[in-house]
Amino acid sequence: MINLYVDYLDTFFDQNFTFLYFSLLRKFSSSRLLAYPDGTSENKYSEGIQPDQLSEAILELKKAIEEYKPETYSDPESFRQLANGVLQAEGCVTGWFNGGSLLVSPLVSLGQTYSPESLAFFVRLYHELGKIGKLNIVINSSKNLFITWQISNWNLILSVVSKYFSSVYGEKFIAFQKLNTIYKLKSNLPNDKVKLVKLVYSLSSAGKTRKLSLEDKLKSLNLEKEFSSLEDVNTFSENHNLPSFLFFLGFLLGDGSIYIRIRLTSSGSFKIIPSLNFLQKHDDKYIPHMFSMISKYLKSEGINSLVTSENKAGTTTLRIEGIKAVTHLVPLFKNYSNLTYWKFKDINLLLTIFNFHSGGVHLYKEGLMAILDIIYKNPNKRTKSLSDWIKLVENYFNSADEKCLSGYQFISPIIKDRKKVGWLVRFPVRIVRVNGEKLKNKSFFYSTYDTETKALVAALEHRHLVIISHLKEWQSFKP
Repeated sequence: MINLYVDYLDTFFDQNFTFLYFSLLRKFSSSRLLAYPDGTSENKYSEGIQPDQLSEAILELKKAIEEYKPETYSDPESFRQLANGVLQAEGCVTGWFNGGSLLVSPLVSLGQTYSPESLAFFVRLYHELGKIGKLNIVINSSKNLFITWQISNWNLILSVVSKYFSSVYGEKFIAFQKLNTIYKLKSNLPNDKVKLVKLVYSLSSAGKTRKLSLEDKLKSLNLEKEFSSLEDVNTFSENHNLPSFLFFLGFLLGDGSIYIRIRLTSSGSFKIIPSLNFLQKHDDKYIPHMFSMISKYLKSEGINSLVTSENKAGTTTLRIEGIKAVTHLVPLFKNYSNLTYWKFKDINLLLTIFNFHSGGVHLYKEGLMAILDIIYKNPNKRTKSLSDWIKLVENYFNSADEKCLSGYQFISPIIKDRKKVGWLVRFPVRIVRVNGEKLKNKSFFYSTYDTETKALVAALEHRHLVIISHLKEWQSFKP
């Protein structure tokens, strides 16, 4: 069944789960629903999002579902691995009690800011799973449209969903095991009442935000006396299989950020540092294991990563930094460019800057200026303004010119019999054409141009034409 409205669940709610569910939405998607479990709805629409925009998005979703055709650019297994990474970052695997009873309902959900790319991802996911679950569109607290998929059917979660998302780690991997145990415990009540309650409450770290604490829930069921004698129920196995690149890519789509840093070195030169960051809240005790598995996979690809422990903000970070590390990621990103979805622009920026750097574009002023322009068109918080960097670049290359005998970078004198007889335009070997050919040196002899000054002017014109030509070639080069 496809639910194209904003009433999220068609099941029984208790106060405990209502609080939990809305807490989960804030935790995983910052969503604010426009319809509530009791059937009432909110008449006020967030500023910037009007009713017709929401209606239009709903129609787009319905049309995309009806007109969907199997993707030909990637196989189902590749997409499954990607979807596992996205669920790892943006998903939720949990459960709740119906009313004040011991009847348990499961929930697996996934959400993302609405866009043509996220629409394509969720519609494909819906079809890959066999058209199970519900697709919804909501308006989140940031006043943006938000697309979600969720399912709360026991049989489908245990027989289809848990197997499809078998490549996740940590809390979500274990939560699927717990759901399977909870389902079995349902048939052994009342003997396993306390164990059942404790398992449900341990499904996700978001369970800490339930309106009723575990102790209060047990007290409401007259089970508090049995709680202290119950052994720990967290005896479930972790996923020890290395992730794939597509899992990594999916995790990047959900919880990763791509950032291009520029550093002024002690020598006064400029260093371009691409960085991929993954931040996770440290309230999930399984994060170190997941980051360890990702790091091991990256190491197998020749990519060094750094995991920093909990900081003042309560987060643990996995970071991939530097041109050398990105070098190994570039061909992988290119191979799966059709699966980059809503991170396409960010990944394309990374590839563009990497290509510029590989081509030596950053080694001359016009090229470095072009790189700065591209970087600053991508919104990010930075300590220096674009104008500040432009001044530093101009000063650096003016200083580089002053160190040259000709007064200009890439132009050096030609000496014969201890006398200057001309000028040589010679570019560093790192400056290459798109086809990989090295730029040829060119000589400008005084005898050819009558005077030393005219020869230098000709050399400068040649240098300028080559630089502009080189820059245009790399600007037109598609990552």
